[in-house]
Amino acid sequence: MKVLFIRLKKDTDFNPVPHLGLGMLASILKAGKHEVKVLDYLLFLNSARAPSIEDAIHDFKPDTIGFSIYTATYRSSIRAIENISRYRLPIMVGGPHPTLYADDMRSIPGISYIVRGEAEDVISEIVQSASYKEMPEVIEGKKTDMKKISTPDFKSFYNWETLSQYPLQTSRGCPFNCSFCSVKYISSRIWRSRDYMLCVDELEHAKKEYPHLEYVKIVDDAPTIDIVRFKNFLKEYISRGINLKMTIDNVRADNIDGEFIELAKAAGNNNLCIGVESGNEEVFKEVNKGETLDEVKRAASLIKAGGLALGLCFVIGLPHDNIKRVKDSINLSKELKADFIFWNMVHPMDRTKVMEWFKENGARIYDTRNYTSYDAPSLRVQEPVVATRDFSRYSRKRAYFIAAVETEQYPATPREFLLLFTGAFKYNYLWGVTKAFSRRLYKKLRNVYIKSRGRA
Repeated sequence: MKVLFIRLKKDTDFNPVPHLGLGMLASILKAGKHEVKVLDYLLFLNSARAPSIEDAIHDFKPDTIGFSIYTATYRSSIRAIENISRYRLPIMVGGPHPTLYADDMRSIPGISYIVRGEAEDVISEIVQSASYKEMPEVIEGKKTDMKKISTPDFKSFYNWETLSQYPLQTSRGCPFNCSFCSVKYISSRIWRSRDYMLCVDELEHAKKEYPHLEYVKIVDDAPTIDIVRFKNFLKEYISRGINLKMTIDNVRADNIDGEFIELAKAAGNNNLCIGVESGNEEVFKEVNKGETLDEVKRAASLIKAGGLALGLCFVIGLPHDNIKRVKDSINLSKELKADFIFWNMVHPMDRTKVMEWFKENGARIYDTRNYTSYDAPSLRVQEPVVATRDFSRYSRKRAYFIAAVETEQYPATPREFLLLFTGAFKYNYLWGVTKAFSRRLYKKLRNVYIKSRGRA
């Protein structure tokens, strides 16, 4: 069989990381003698024009097509599926959105299979017997044995020659139960790890296979659950001299220490980002992270002391949040001297505790589909998808604007400066914008002066 996998992108995507899951599925299917091509539009962010889906179908002539769909790409994916339904090929959909919102997909013309959860152990059977269906069949994925996981085949991707970032998963699942998080429905609360030696073997091989590789991106749901194991992974990676830059996603604050910071730095990390969610004690407590704000502060201090840039992630609009409490988050970010910050609007997903709380407390919930809370820092304010009696949509947007302004989380571009000064009036924050802009201008001029003195 010939299988074409597709992952669309959203307008604000900025990081050309290939889709790890599709790389793994490609590897599994090729081992079963199927032909596979992966059209991942994120691999075309920094390079030539990508082929259209129609062109890929025309050239490759697949027997089956699969879409990996995120909530942020829900509408564009559905439009694409409707456009190609005329080919009457069996179309599979999987990924986070079909896993959480399978009912969304049942009525979409052209879909034959909806895969919920992890697909590695069911993909071969689906492809082998795939046929066009008028009504989609829902298939429950199985929890993958991470000790038997396939090495991703990124050479099946269009434009693979430009690959500069390699996603690596050393474990899967997260045992915690954060109120806003949907990971437990996608990869479960059962934490499963790989042999870290095999993970380093994979990176060693990848560096030889992909000539433009610069970064390895650790994409575990919870990489530091077993901190001793993860330190051993870093030690082995360092000892082999692979020498790629590294980023580590989803680092928790409660179990990292000075040794971990040193190893992360030696492995090529120049920053570590930790999830705070809220600087207000009451809001933070409701998140149910399983850690404390004191632990967050301790971890932030260790990261700064270790010479790494400190990143923080906050969520605006969680249960019990309001514009006054968002200022606690702003103040905490300043206290911790964060080098970069992600301000995210809350995105209540189906079945999460946050969604249940909003429903139980009479919140106004708008269309949560085709939405993402994660974007590059900007003063472009997203429309919130939820509002409560004491935190309206306008107040949520104003809180985001103030947070981004006060912490200088926007690029110095003409477009952003236009958003800065129009937002000053729109969100009644002219004095705050004036002060913040003056601080930023002063620091810029001061840096220019120091550099000029150094050259003199």
